[in-house]
Amino acid sequence: MTFCQAVAMAPGLEDACRPGLQAMGANSRHVRCDNTQEFTGSVDLDSAVAAAQPQASRWDYGVGLRRQNVEVAAWIEVHPANSNSVEDVLRKLRWLQDWLRTKACDLGRLTQSYHWVATGRVAWSANSPQRRKLAAAGLKFSSSPLIL
Repeated sequence: MTFCQAVAMAPGLEDACRPGLQAMGANSRHVRCDNTQEFTGSVDLDSAVAAAQPQASRWDYGVGLRRQNVEVAAWIEVHPANSNSVEDVLRKLRWLQDWLRTKACDLGRLTQSYHWVATGRVAWSANSPQRRKLAAAGLKFSSSPLIL
């Protein structure tokens, strides 16, 4: 199953998959890949499920990538990195993982990684408690741009 096929099977996302990184709009500048042909599609998950779950801590984007002739999904949150943001982003990650498990199982099976791309200045060292907490949750943290 391709990324865009899996997106189309998720409730509320039937027509949400866009070519390449188009669904990320201006935030696509925060993501890079050595071979842009590896990007198979993207979805603005936050916008797509906003009406159905207006109070939820929704995740931003999903991106499909072709890796060794197999499509995988990478989930990307573009968010400032300040003292309060770790818990905010971890809440969004829990929401995403629950949504993938209960509403979008096909996308869940394609999921390879979760990424937080920090916007603005980052004051955390590589061994900071914040980064250790993110790593323990399975969330990869990087400054912009994220290299996939």
